[in-house]
Amino acid sequence: MSSRLLGEVTSSHVIDNRAPYVNSSSALPYRHGWRLQVWYPTRDGTLICALIFFCYLLCSANAWTVAEFRVAAHAYLHSRLFAYSLAYGTFLVLFLKRHSYYVPLPVRSTFDEGILVLKAVALSMMLLLSALYLAGNRNGGSWWLSSVVVLNSCYLLGARLMRSSDLERGIAAGWLVRNALIIGTGQVGQALAAHLERNPKLGYAVKGFLDEDGNDPRLLGRHADIYRVLQKHFIDEVFISTPIDRDLVKRLTLEAPKYRVNVTVVPDLYDGIGWQTPVSRIGHIPVMILHREEPHSLQLVIKRIVDFVGAAFGLIVLSPFMLAIAAVIKWDTPGSVFYRSRRVGKKGMVFDCLKFRTMHVGADEAMEGIAHLNERKGGPLFKIANDPRVTPFGRFLRRYSLDELPQLLNVLKGEMSLVGPRPPIIQEYRQYQLGHLRKLEVMPGITGLWQICARQDPSFESYIKYDLEYIENWSLWMDLSILVRTVPAVLLGTGM
Repeated sequence: MSSRLLGEVTSSHVIDNRAPYVNSSSALPYRHGWRLQVWYPTRDGTLICALIFFCYLLCSANAWTVAEFRVAAHAYLHSRLFAYSLAYGTFLVLFLKRHSYYVPLPVRSTFDEGILVLKAVALSMMLLLSALYLAGNRNGGSWWLSSVVVLNSCYLLGARLMRSSDLERGIAAGWLVRNALIIGTGQVGQALAAHLERNPKLGYAVKGFLDEDGNDPRLLGRHADIYRVLQKHFIDEVFISTPIDRDLVKRLTLEAPKYRVNVTVVPDLYDGIGWQTPVSRIGHIPVMILHREEPHSLQLVIKRIVDFVGAAFGLIVLSPFMLAIAAVIKWDTPGSVFYRSRRVGKKGMVFDCLKFRTMHVGADEAMEGIAHLNERKGGPLFKIANDPRVTPFGRFLRRYSLDELPQLLNVLKGEMSLVGPRPPIIQEYRQYQLGHLRKLEVMPGITGLWQICARQDPSFESYIKYDLEYIENWSLWMDLSILVRTVPAVLLGTGM
């Protein structure tokens, strides 16, 4: 199912219907960042050590029998060679990581990748041989060492090529595309934009340009509009092309952590803040990375695991109770058991938020007639304590937040988290100011900080305040604390 991306907002904060479609079930970028930084190195180190063990068994057994292999395995695991092999695998992975083996896409040719792998394997093997010699350990032999070099080299190069192919498929499917803003419409900026558009496998979608003048149809504003554009278009990466104002570069680099964007200068080499910055590459375009936003990749993947396991467990345990609720709703009033509410999620992604139906059929059409009863004045939220559209059983479900139990399915699908800001409806989103868009930087949740701290406070200001506080101070411990504190809040029936 495709959803509309609400990333393009007009100056009056109305959704731009020309925004592109994306797949709402796409994998999230942080998963791939975690894989590159944690999973792939760990997997490679483990398999490298396993290959060493395999080669040792083949070269050490006098006869290829089960008994002989058991003897060889016992000798290996109880010798210093086992510890040396672990050290070899660890050093090899760290060397590769240091030399950009675990970057999203290769910046070298396949030949250069092979040279890097051979260099890493050779250096690691030299250290292993030195350790074996100093320890007086002569186990194995030349056949064992040769097979280790060959198998490890083939595995590492093959794994690199397969990983690159997998990431390229993810980019082609739109899963890992990053929104890019280019400052400067000059020759360098235009060349960069053309290069990124000609090479979609690099994973960048050019949203437009910023410049003091120019007639490019993709011009989004002047330099003074930078922070508005960053929020309005959910920018992930800013490329600064020359010539450019040095003060703007310094100011943007200092503000980058606040807006969670990467800042990259495209040389004609900038001679100020980037003096000591190493030159990297986007494809074959040289760049200087002045700030790199480092996500909490490991914590985020743990959060996703907790979400998935918690949602699955909750659905299994609560399924009889949920079936009973569905039966009562069906018996109480005509209409569907579930209500699908179109909500705006992370980075403007629209999805169907599931709830048990608590209102009479046609409640959405009747909203305009009771708009004057809204208790949340001065903001885009709409809430009425004694809403006439709510059924008696629906009022009970809302009081104890039981109507939100189906959202565990949204959590399983990756559209929501157990903990996070509540996703706004599209009508609310259209009224958001630029500062309010920050709550869309993270995955929306079933419960959050506002639900446990200010559930009875009808003001939109408190709603945004607690959401932003959660985003600024997020940690796994905070999520756990919110989940624990949600239980008494639900049992006390403090919902409206």
